[in-house]
Amino acid sequence: MAEIGLPLAIAPLIVSAAEHYSIAATCLKRYCRYESGQQELVSVVNIQRQIFRKTIQRLLAYDVGLGDELASEMLKNAEHPQWKDEQIDAYFAERMADSNEALKTSVRLLNVQLSALNFYQCESSSHPSIGKKLRFAISKGQIQEAVVSIRRLTKDFRTLIEQTAPPQARNALSKPSCSTRNRVAKFAAVRNAAGNLYEALGKACTIHTTHQAHLSLQPMFGNSSHISFSIAFKKATLQPAEGLNSIHDSNLPMWLTVESTITGTIESTGTSNLLNEVASSLKRPQELLSSSDGVKKPVRSVKVVEFDAGTASSPLPLMASVGSRAEFLNFCAHSNLCNRLKGLFCQPLKDTCVGYLECSGESRHLVYINSKAQTVASSPADVALRPLHEVYLATKKVNTPGASIPLHERITLAKKLATAVLQFYATPWLTNSICSENVLLSGPDDTANLAHNRREPYVNVLIKKLHGSLTKRASFPSRTVIRNRLLFSLGVMLLELAYQSPLKTLQQPSDNDDHESQNTDYYTADRVRHDAASILGPRYAEVIRKCIQCDFGHGDDLGTTKLQEGFYQDVICELEELEERFKSFGLGI
Repeated sequence: MAEIGLPLAIAPLIVSAAEHYSIAATCLKRYCRYESGQQELVSVVNIQRQIFRKTIQRLLAYDVGLGDELASEMLKNAEHPQWKDEQIDAYFAERMADSNEALKTSVRLLNVQLSALNFYQCESSSHPSIGKKLRFAISKGQIQEAVVSIRRLTKDFRTLIEQTAPPQARNALSKPSCSTRNRVAKFAAVRNAAGNLYEALGKACTIHTTHQAHLSLQPMFGNSSHISFSIAFKKATLQPAEGLNSIHDSNLPMWLTVESTITGTIESTGTSNLLNEVASSLKRPQELLSSSDGVKKPVRSVKVVEFDAGTASSPLPLMASVGSRAEFLNFCAHSNLCNRLKGLFCQPLKDTCVGYLECSGESRHLVYINSKAQTVASSPADVALRPLHEVYLATKKVNTPGASIPLHERITLAKKLATAVLQFYATPWLTNSICSENVLLSGPDDTANLAHNRREPYVNVLIKKLHGSLTKRASFPSRTVIRNRLLFSLGVMLLELAYQSPLKTLQQPSDNDDHESQNTDYYTADRVRHDAASILGPRYAEVIRKCIQCDFGHGDDLGTTKLQEGFYQDVICELEELEERFKSFGLGI
């Protein structure tokens, strides 16, 4: 029952603080008559007074439901009978929860600082010598320090109120366009193929129970039934045969291009028809479109595909001939993928199909050795894949203009990450969250030259032989204020991109929630998102807000088509527009 007394305890403090703001502003006005150049201090105090009053008024008027007029009356009168209403008591007790003492402390500290500027009681306002007395009673530095403290404490008070506000869902304002529905449908095709590919890779090798892979978050496709993935297998899985040339060191990954063809239900066929089917499936569009690009008119199909895994663009030719039947194995049936790739370390690298993966009949995945990526990865100028959070920390250490990620590249990377969410959510590649520890960037391992290299995001994933069903629930029970964990984690990554710092480094003591650690991250993100507008603009900050609060007007289940379409319109399309604007203005800093 201790919580029920909160309104009665805090009401006098709130009203007292509101009065002290006015008195402090009045005294500062008099002070400025005798001390030139200090008029800005009066404006600052008046602004903080307005912020304080509006915060309380909005809470009473809209959250509690009292209306603007009654809320305004309550702010003027600490003895207003409405403060003693049991409904108000219950609301404050539930709303503030374990933030009761913190809120009261912040108001008390505000009153202390405001009282320091209260010269009203020193002399009558009509006394002609009050200005001189004020100048000697308190120094200019003390006044400025008090005003700075008032500004900081007002912000802390507003933050505490906002942190306890449950995120409010809204209704969508517009219907999705035809192009939006088409793009979302393509993302669904990528998602289905990616999930099937993970399942196939898990069954393609019985020697190892776990494999490590880096999957490019930018698959490429020409239509809804033909998709290309880039994957790098790390040394933990593949061990080269003895006597290998040093260029194929066991520490290097094996780069693969996987061509996925969504076939639906595939009937069993005889061995004689296998090669014909594989050869037929090799017919691909000339330029596979990046899944993050807009929908374009289909182009004439030819036997060439362009693919890039963090290197310069280069055509990836198809194999010239089908070859012997022994070369085309279903790795899922033979369970020898690692042995097959292990042997390829000793052979000249070619852009040829070395086999395929097929386990459920939904998709067939042709496996190629990506010789261009493999050659670059084996060269002295190693194409490093570095966790994004390490890139942030490295740029802080270097602290030179060329070390930071240029603004337009941050927007581009944000767009790629947002697109990846729709393409890989609810698959083992991207389960319920995405974070800068698991997202890798490609580019030379030279922090001083980061601004001059293309960045392609990869995700680091363990491929397990046996894996249980995915937890598709993205909403949380109990006290957490996070409505959708995956979208929230994306919002955090967009914040980190703006600041080029991990979220943990942006936390303050006022963000801590001892009972629910996830809320600490939410409070931190919801606080710092306001300042992100000064880095990448208000539209980018609004994208962050929508992701953090899952505010798209269609609930919080990303499995629904409506939320996917709302996310696409409000996040991906918005980031695409920002990307074009940054490019047109030449914001390459």
